[in-house]
Amino acid sequence: MTVAVVGGGVAGMVAAWELARTSERDVVIFEASDRLGGALAPLRFGSVTLDAGAEAFATRGPEVRDFVEQLGLESLLTDPHPVGAWLQLPHAAGPLPLAGILGIPADPEAEDVRALIGDAAAERAAQDLHAPMRWTAQDRPSVGAVVRDRMGDALADTLVAPITAGVYSAGPDALDLRTVAPGLFETMLTEGSLARAVGAQKGRQEAAAKAGSAVQSLREGSGAWSTCWSGSCSPQGSGSSAVGASRILLRSPTAKTSSSPSTHRRPRTCCRGR
Repeated sequence: MTVAVVGGGVAGMVAAWELARTSERDVVIFEASDRLGGALAPLRFGSVTLDAGAEAFATRGPEVRDFVEQLGLESLLTDPHPVGAWLQLPHAAGPLPLAGILGIPADPEAEDVRALIGDAAAERAAQDLHAPMRWTAQDRPSVGAVVRDRMGDALADTLVAPITAGVYSAGPDALDLRTVAPGLFETMLTEGSLARAVGAQKGRQEAAAKAGSAVQSLREGSGAWSTCWSGSCSPQGSGSSAVGASRILLRSPTAKTSSSPSTHRRPRTCCRGR
């Protein structure tokens, strides 16, 4: 039996991989565009290639790292530059506030926050420290709903939205806070403040953190995922197969209809890093 997976985005690629890895079925990915990867797309600016979607993955859990190793891409793993991230805004550019989660600051009136959002927006955000808490344990709000309520629209749109767009390819109003920042909502209810909750969470994360960065990426950017799945990576080893006896075939509008191996890219021993 052959299984069809419609769509070659991240979900489609992982579904195809798991089906092929855990069964003896061939899997065909049907993708309407001329590339795999979905939101994980390379974006060319002059001579520089950037990531249009998420450029890194969190290392607090082993799932993505394990998947990287299954694909044979571990040699491409890299940590971010220790100088930290900068935020380029239409009106300003500066370092991302150090004490924050998803761009939500632990100190709304810190100088690095004021430099990016301005004094008026920082003062509005600081109202979170004293405003009554209207959220309850029964609520399941979005990141945007909580940030806008506690710290204002300006901070949500200027600091939080660029981070969620880069990490999750989605705006803060589309992301469930409990899912993307586990424990933050509950801590906010306990602390009575979103800023204090961020400070408490950051403190716990730093105390429990292992040596190294909280995120990692691939040296060639997140586009390396789609490059790997398109079959351009070298095999893991002669005669070995990461997905057993199964095959993952790619069908796209640019592929011929012939069944010859050259028209079906087969990363069945997928993806040793170059």
